[in-house]
Amino acid sequence: MNLTYCNFCTKKFSNPYNLNKHLKQIHAKSEVGTDGAILIQKPKLGSEQIQDVSILNTGKTKDIMENKQYIKHPEERNYLKSFKDKKKKSYNFLCDQCPKQFIYLTNLKSHMKTHETGAVSKKHSKKEKKCVLCDHICNNLDMLSHYEQNHNISIQNSNMVFSNIEDFYIWKDKYENETNSLFIKNCNTLREGYIYKSFKCNRSGTYVSKSSGIRHLKMKGSNKINGFCPAAIKLKKSGEEYHVHVIHTHVGHKTAIGHLNHKKSEREILAAKIALKIPFDDILDEIRDSISDSNLKRIHLLTKKDLYNIESSFNLHSTTIRHQNDLVSLESWISEMQNKTDHFIL
Repeated sequence: MNLTYCNFCTKKFSNPYNLNKHLKQIHAKSEVGTDGAILIQKPKLGSEQIQDVSILNTGKTKDIMENKQYIKHPEERNYLKSFKDKKKKSYNFLCDQCPKQFIYLTNLKSHMKTHETGAVSKKHSKKEKKCVLCDHICNNLDMLSHYEQNHNISIQNSNMVFSNIEDFYIWKDKYENETNSLFIKNCNTLREGYIYKSFKCNRSGTYVSKSSGIRHLKMKGSNKINGFCPAAIKLKKSGEEYHVHVIHTHVGHKTAIGHLNHKKSEREILAAKIALKIPFDDILDEIRDSISDSNLKRIHLLTKKDLYNIESSFNLHSTTIRHQNDLVSLESWISEMQNKTDHFIL
């Protein structure tokens, strides 16, 4: 690295600009020649000649270079830029609606969204919800007011108190069975002495396909209604009690059992029957015999495809897979080998 030295205090500088700044700030008042110029010597060049570096009375500056040539103002700035090897930024992307310029195309595209008027942005904040009855977009609280004021929908809600969390989940299962609805976890906050849980309607939200387009969408359609359903359950622990706020009103869909999932308890009962090698047809006949006109539930719509899915999720379809957990599967295999009379060497 080529260093430039100050003749007055022998400090070293890697940049002539820093040396020039140092001379003005430290030696400007004391080390001045007869013509108003600072006189310094450059030891690195081995020269004893006194060289003119900065003219104070005119504000013009000069910098020392390796070949002892001087660059006068205003070319000095261009030299400093080339010395630092900085490239001048080029603003190639111009906004056609305002004077702003951008270096990158992505910045221009992001800026163009600020000029959208009356159009719904494709990507909006997760906190913003879309009305299922129109194209209005706002947050949750404003959406409740929007349904009441613009669509004349009465939002019904109630509050309850539970002494423990187990009673809450018992009530939740009973409420879902009575209303043919399903509430899935939307938010969960657990801290010492504080619990907050939020459950939303499983039909609320926008359908986002994760497939490559090879398979067709199922006949009954997606569970999502491409909009916001206000029905929700919010639980908050206050002291030793659990306070629950329930919004009962569903908007944009009917409480149809075809869009519900099988409950965990029902899946476990079916898995136990499959483990006992009960034929699928017998399981389906038993469930269909329990159907009544006034008590039609999601379990009554059970199909063989559902049984195959349950069999796969509980690892009941193959003897080679003993357990989803590899450690448990290995222990089961070792126990099976130890019980065999024939010994073998691995």
